Amino acid sequence: MATLSRWQTSMGFPSIICCAGQRTGSRSTPLTELHLNDEMVALLKSGQINNRLLCELATHKDFIKFLADIEIYVDGIATMQIKISTPLLIPSGMKLLNGIAPAKMTRI
Repeated sequence: MATLSRWQTSMGFPSIICCAGQRTGSRSTPLTELHLNDEMVALLKSGQINNRLLCELATHKDFIKFLADIEIYVDGIATMQIKISTPLLIPSGMKLLNGIAPAKMTRI
């Protein structure tokens, strides 16, 4: 059995690693029922990531909160990037718009 680090213990990880332990569900679940795309299946099979760790993350009691926090963080960064880049793009956009004849411009 794996030994948990102090960090894992402090985060509330179970003492038995879920994906390395016993499975109670069917081992013959069709892949289509898991709703995984081809890229995810290839990634899981490749060995590039730790599937056991991914399982631990996904089954952790606070995983949904973690996903929400990531979404808030990513959305915040995207909003910040738009706010930063918009003033930089306005002069270029104005140059482009000034070069288009008014008859060729269409309203959206």
